[in-house]
Amino acid sequence: MTAPTGGSGARPVPVQVSVSMPLRYALTRSANLTFTRLGKHIGLKKVKKMAVAAGLREESLARLDKSFPLGTSTPSAVRMADAYTAFSNNGMRAEPYSVTGVTRDGETVKGFGKPEPQRAMNASVAHDVKDSLGIVAWTSLARDRKFDALADSRTLDDLSAGATHEDDRMRSAWFIGHAEGLTTAVTMFRNKPGTPQLLGMQGVGGDDSERGNVFPLRIWTTYATGK
Repeated sequence: MTAPTGGSGARPVPVQVSVSMPLRYALTRSANLTFTRLGKHIGLKKVKKMAVAAGLREESLARLDKSFPLGTSTPSAVRMADAYTAFSNNGMRAEPYSVTGVTRDGETVKGFGKPEPQRAMNASVAHDVKDSLGIVAWTSLARDRKFDALADSRTLDDLSAGATHEDDRMRSAWFIGHAEGLTTAVTMFRNKPGTPQLLGMQGVGGDDSERGNVFPLRIWTTYATGK
């Protein structure tokens, strides 16, 4: 598997790391050690550059330390969905927008057109990541027994997703699913008013809810199926 180095028109660069686990397997298993070593090998500044090229806001990114490649930043759900769209769109992405047009006195106001797509990564890299994210999606659905809810819809076609793994100890829970040409992100964080640090997710849904990582998937499934 190759890793993108970031920037517009970025080319895939073969990465050799002294880890016996393939990157595809590491991604589907949330093998954090593999990506910690990979970040150190290619450089954290390049990892950050790739994240910004994919659409994340620089001010939302965490400081550069060994845990940075694991997802310690706090981007919004909109930005997460935007970034993951590049994987399902041949490496292309566009800035999020909420206004499609403005008129004044019957005349169209200029400057409110749709943002032009930009290349975030090489198409072959995007395809490679998307294939791996397809495995993540099916694994997540199987673990939470959500196949029945999706059986009567087209959601299972061309399905891919990024998700918090059940063994992930980070202070967030999220599921970003792509289906039927639409990428939707559900993110959960827990904090205390006046305190900038994120709090642990243990017991969010009750004493037996572990780290709350089941909720984003269930919310996304309900949204995607309309049930």
